[in-house]
Amino acid sequence: PSGARETAPPIGSAGFWVAVLPFKSSGDAEMESFADGLGEEITTGLSRFRYLSVVASASTARLKGEAGDERALGAKLGARYVLEGSIRKGGSAIRVSAQLVDAQAGARLWAETYNRDLQTSSIFAVQDDVAARIVATVADSYGVLVHSMRSAIQRKDDELAPVEWQFEYFAYREQITPASFVALKSRLERAVERDKRQSDLWACLAQIYLDEYAFGFPGSDANSLDRALAAARRGVELDRANQFALVALAQTHFFRQDIAAFGPAAERAMALNPLNTDALGILGLQIVHTGEFERGTAIVRRAMELNANHAGWMHFAPLWEHFHKEEYEEALECANRVDVPGLFWPYLVMASACGHLGRRAEAQAAVRDLLALDPEFAAHARSNVGTWHFASGLMDPILDGLRKAGLSIPETDGPPESQRKIGTVTARADRARSGTDSGRVRAEEGFWVAVLPFKASGASAEITALAEALTEEIVTGLSRFSYLRVVARTAAAGGSSAGRELGARYVMEGSLRQAGTKVRLAVQLVDATTGAHLWAENYERTFSPEAVFELQDDLVPRIVSTVADQYGALVHSMSESLRGRSAGQYSPHEAVLRAFGYWERMTPEEHSEVRDILEAAVAVSPDHSDCLAELASIYWHEYAFGYNLRPDPVGRARAAAQRAVASAPTSHFAHCALATSLFFQKDYLAFRQAAERALALNRMDSSTAAILGNMIAYAGDWENGLGIVERAMQLNPHHAGWYHYVSFCDAYRKRDYHGALASALKVNMPAYHWPHVYLAAVYGQLGEQQRASAALRELHALVPNFGAIAREEFGKWLDAELTEHLLDGLRKAGLEIPPEKGAGAPAP
Repeated sequence: PSGARETAPPIGSAGFWVAVLPFKSSGDAEMESFADGLGEEITTGLSRFRYLSVVASASTARLKGEAGDERALGAKLGARYVLEGSIRKGGSAIRVSAQLVDAQAGARLWAETYNRDLQTSSIFAVQDDVAARIVATVADSYGVLVHSMRSAIQRKDDELAPVEWQFEYFAYREQITPASFVALKSRLERAVERDKRQSDLWACLAQIYLDEYAFGFPGSDANSLDRALAAARRGVELDRANQFALVALAQTHFFRQDIAAFGPAAERAMALNPLNTDALGILGLQIVHTGEFERGTAIVRRAMELNANHAGWMHFAPLWEHFHKEEYEEALECANRVDVPGLFWPYLVMASACGHLGRRAEAQAAVRDLLALDPEFAAHARSNVGTWHFASGLMDPILDGLRKAGLSIPETDGPPESQRKIGTVTARADRARSGTDSGRVRAEEGFWVAVLPFKASGASAEITALAEALTEEIVTGLSRFSYLRVVARTAAAGGSSAGRELGARYVMEGSLRQAGTKVRLAVQLVDATTGAHLWAENYERTFSPEAVFELQDDLVPRIVSTVADQYGALVHSMSESLRGRSAGQYSPHEAVLRAFGYWERMTPEEHSEVRDILEAAVAVSPDHSDCLAELASIYWHEYAFGYNLRPDPVGRARAAAQRAVASAPTSHFAHCALATSLFFQKDYLAFRQAAERALALNRMDSSTAAILGNMIAYAGDWENGLGIVERAMQLNPHHAGWYHYVSFCDAYRKRDYHGALASALKVNMPAYHWPHVYLAAVYGQLGEQQRASAALRELHALVPNFGAIAREEFGKWLDAELTEHLLDGLRKAGLEIPPEKGAGAPAP
């Protein structure tokens, strides 16, 4: 069984233990009490999720005030995951910062800050609110905890712990396909045969049988719901406190149209864990479908409020409430937020609502999108809608709106149950195989990106023009990244249905809405091959026609940089999809994309693999600029970090970069490679010229800006370099931790040790030795010997001989004065550093 316990097994054992460390407070007695209460409430909340094993508050309380990082404290508690935080007070305002760390990997999985005002809320109300939000966000089935746990069991065979089968189901649910359904169903049925006494297994099997019915998957027949009911009842009989089983039972009653049985089961399920936003969303939405629009929507809104990372389908609840009230404009707005690629319901809503509004052109466009997913949709529209809306009273209004949109729907029921298409999994697979010839050719050529025309439904002429301008400028911005292949704007102008035929692996789309003087831009990026939602963001700004260019100049670089730079969602997806091949099996374009994975895993092993891949690609295509530029970076990393060192690494880097520039004189990527190699040769004049050229060629590449900004500062122009890096961090909020190195060095050289410490703590790269170096130096200057010693222990675990090579390592990057200053801090921390053997640092 799950729940909070006094002791815990060693890290890595079954159960995935979670520990909530005592929250740190400002020292105020009231805040101290608040911190203790918050930690206890979070522990209690997490314990309600049966797939989590939570270390009891009594055990974690013993560590209050104890020094050490999350890995060390997690090890003491036997916890794989550690949640910690701090509380600060300023006047009547308090700020709660929380983060979740994988103590085994040393990786930060999630972090958030909550600001509250005690003048408007009592301290207990704030405590209840913040604890609920933290618990719901990290522990939900879509949350970071479950995602990390799922990854840990993917290498296992079918000998899973009963609770781990839930992770298998959650993983399948994110990408439902006929093949994944068949595989999981077969595994679950075998597992139940082996052990018929496990409630979780029966609950998972019940959910699978529900999907069999709802999606018309293989094996679906008139008995699918009977099988689901039997499995769900068995799960509840074995454990009446199993919320997962009760949710399955309630859902089964709903689809069997047994509303009398659905109600009590749903109420019991929600009461068992009111912080499980997934369960609240599912059952609240089904309550909406029974006709209780206001109550069901309130439940779902509460789930969305608790968990900002909720699933897009939850917007269906307020959507149907608006539809019920004939508020079709508001229903359309909700449909645009659903964000479930390949699902027919948003298009159905758009077609029906626009039909009722008399907006014929938009209605017809939505019908075309609907039929693109399922050409025979009209024949079984009544069956599709009736599966959910048998009791809501909305079936006739929905169908009437579809008819007004131009869809011919028979007055009688559609095909028999065996031919229903409740979902669109089959249609999505068919669509992936279809498309124009040019689209197929493009898909075979590489990772193409399409930006569909941004929508501005019902907006003013100025907002429509802004949407068009944003689309055009984003296409232009993405095109500046030589490693991206961007579909021309004119080719993508046909709308979403045309976008599916473009052969683009990645599709970006957005919508612009106006409310008074405010505009809100919602943008999302989708992998069209898998249907995975890679990134989404909302931007709210003040709008005035006079300042429209300033608005464009603000939004476009942020969007482009966040998805397209070396740490962007696009590059990450491309690189990850290419892992696993051997050198020589990559095209030059693929080799570059694969190499970007090294920047996320800067290890000697990854460095060696990527170097082999790039060298093999360059041997085949010796003038491929991007390959040469990336290879130049890999070469100077040999020198800068000591990875897989070969003779003359910086010389080889400069030679490769010069060839890259010669092959593509307007490539910012090539000029950046040249600038970095010149920096390590201490040719600062030539470095500055190359760096300025790289920055001018692409001002939206925040990763390049951060690299060069750091080096510009280290070369002596601190103010300019700091400004460049600060702008890079603003452009891409998901930037790497090393961006903070330059602010650390600047504060440290000014003797602002507290400022330096604040920057060092933001780096958050525990597996990399430099953060520990900087922490040891600054703690040494601050006289915090215990923390300095802890940082040195971490450093020695990674680089045992750092004291012997410290002067040389600093000298690669920094001037002699700052190098000696840092060495002074390390000596005060307790690091033994031999005296300098000669003047200056070794030349590259």
